[in-house]
Amino acid sequence: EMCLPRAIKDKDAHINLPKGCQNLSGVNALGYVRERKADPRGDLGRVERQRQMLAAIAKKAASPASVLNPFRYWGLNHAVATSVSVGKDTGLVALGRMGLTMKGVAGGSGLTLTVPIADPNASTPAGSAVLWDNQRAKELFAEIAKGDTSHLKRFAKP
Repeated sequence: EMCLPRAIKDKDAHINLPKGCQNLSGVNALGYVRERKADPRGDLGRVERQRQMLAAIAKKAASPASVLNPFRYWGLNHAVATSVSVGKDTGLVALGRMGLTMKGVAGGSGLTLTVPIADPNASTPAGSAVLWDNQRAKELFAEIAKGDTSHLKRFAKP
């Protein structure tokens, strides 16, 4: 279920969706997360919709019905097994932590970030582009590389 703050009509994304909460599947879900031409925020709006969709999917996957309904349980496990890959050194503890983290993101308690932006609508020979704030981006990636996420909140938008 996605709650659209405005109606979205985009022929390139193959969608014509009314404003309000609705269940999206198939072409509509894909079009919703990929649409950017009709969005005044362009690619940044697209990123937000992708996060919303992933949170909705994670929330549904983490629901009791996903475990109690054997058909849904099998389908979910099959879908995850075919779409997620891990390194050969990844153990059960790491997978469990990832699952708990995804559940936190789905519940709204997780932290999601975008690379710091200097110019959301820079003009380039190829057209409009989003330019990173190089200094802050380096700081963000350095924090991530350390493996310590406790200081990343400073990169979140208020």
